[in-house]
Amino acid sequence: MQVFKMKPKKEWALWGLVCGLVAVSGLAVAGAAPKTSIAVSEDGAKVSKVDAKEEVARLALPVMRVNQHATTLGELESALSLQRPSARTDMKDPAQRRELLEKWIHTDLLASEAVARGYDAHPEIQVVRRNQLANLMQRHIAERFRDLVPTAEELQAYYDAHIENYVKPTKVRARHIQLSNRAEAQKLLDDLRARSASQYEFRSVAQERSQDVYTRNSGGDLAFFPLPAHRQKGDPEVHEKIAKAAFEIPENGGIYPALVETDKGYHIVMRTGFRQAMTLTFAQAKERLVPVVTRNLQQSRIDAAIDAIGERIKVERHEENLKYVLIDLTETGESAEPGLRHPTGPLPGNK
Repeated sequence: MQVFKMKPKKEWALWGLVCGLVAVSGLAVAGAAPKTSIAVSEDGAKVSKVDAKEEVARLALPVMRVNQHATTLGELESALSLQRPSARTDMKDPAQRRELLEKWIHTDLLASEAVARGYDAHPEIQVVRRNQLANLMQRHIAERFRDLVPTAEELQAYYDAHIENYVKPTKVRARHIQLSNRAEAQKLLDDLRARSASQYEFRSVAQERSQDVYTRNSGGDLAFFPLPAHRQKGDPEVHEKIAKAAFEIPENGGIYPALVETDKGYHIVMRTGFRQAMTLTFAQAKERLVPVVTRNLQQSRIDAAIDAIGERIKVERHEENLKYVLIDLTETGESAEPGLRHPTGPLPGNK
């Protein structure tokens, strides 16, 4: 058997492709309708489409046979269609196709020997098989909703429910330094303004001296926020006085000229960013809404189909036993102290 050498940088990519091909070919559905496509010949030239009978015959051509089990061109092409474009492009090279065949044969040989030794009953194999079957079933369910088109009412409903993504108020971004002593805070404010401290310097001082435990590690960053009256879902809650001060600073990098007093202490505020208000009407946003709403509708249909399966098949949930899950808290995965891996309570029946 001739083995074709490949460049090392492509070796792992090819093995990943082989694993993907074997997994998909093992789940090939007998009698599936062939997909007519433009093929590529040995010299890289395109081959014209053929009629249905010829296409069926072509897809049935074997590319290998191991222990009386044949793998066909159809199975190979179906598996290749699921790969990244770069992986499919590599297959235009005849040497790459022959190398792929050799790797696939090696994989099938190992799999056949594993079956002969009874390894196919191993729990790991059963888990992989169940996952592959679940993936295949989900793809078949999803195919039913592939051409789903959302209605104008569905698009409008999504727009209304997520209005914060399309109508946004003006926002600023700011950092702050919080101190409990007024005199100390005033001295620091005067010093930062006198030397026109940069954003980098302000962040460093905040990390060293700010007494706000929630923002100190991030250099006092408060993220982007609007004025409290315009706050929307997902906006950070910034104290009204700090927000007002930040909006009065005319430019990024500017420091508010006075201390901002709140119930937490005294704050030095620097503006670090600015976003203009944005308003997209439904008509303006409609085109970008279509793919988002389509995906959501497809997923909801898929979820409903799975729920329907659950109504036919008996399902038992024992959430009470989740507290016995073993969680390894070490970085290496090898717990030095057995106590770190103990479940959160004694097992049922044990005291």
